[in-house]
Amino acid sequence: MIALRNIAIGVLAAFELGVVWLVFNPNVSDRYRAYFIQRTTDCWPGDPSGMIEPNQPISFAETEVSDAAKNILLCGWLDTEVTGTWSYGPEARLLLQLKSGSAAQLDFNLLPFVTQDHPRQRVSITANDQPLSELELTANSAPEITITLPPTAIPEDGRVDLGFQLPDAVSLRELGISTDRRKLGIRLLSLTVHQ
Repeated sequence: MIALRNIAIGVLAAFELGVVWLVFNPNVSDRYRAYFIQRTTDCWPGDPSGMIEPNQPISFAETEVSDAAKNILLCGWLDTEVTGTWSYGPEARLLLQLKSGSAAQLDFNLLPFVTQDHPRQRVSITANDQPLSELELTANSAPEITITLPPTAIPEDGRVDLGFQLPDAVSLRELGISTDRRKLGIRLLSLTVHQ
């Protein structure tokens, strides 16, 4: 009887050690790890369609926000405000459904989050994780930015995951302005896709 009890205790202890090991060594994707475990991003992708109307401006301001804007906001964006839609955290993503086999021109209207004590925002833009453009935005930067997607950047299914890496995103709390902890990088006002 004692031997049986010791075996049961040993099995239970082994199970508990296995659970503890899994807690510290979870077998999860990099995106899951960054979002749920390390909390280095709020960029857990939703499921927008990515559908847009070519050559039609898409507004990201609350008074004009359209279904088209909601269709492409993949992750890393705060709720739309009257003045536009702010990025939140070190990365933000848009999903665009484009025609494969031809180039696309993306005309953005966006502004950086900068102050006297935080005078620049660096932005790395990628398409399906392939580098497209490196920007350094300041208070004097023009809000109009044009990015060209070559045909090779648009896969056969047409889905383009447009990433914005924002290493200088900063919160109002970090700058001593308020208690707001949200790390802001850029404010998206509009986008027009020409294809």
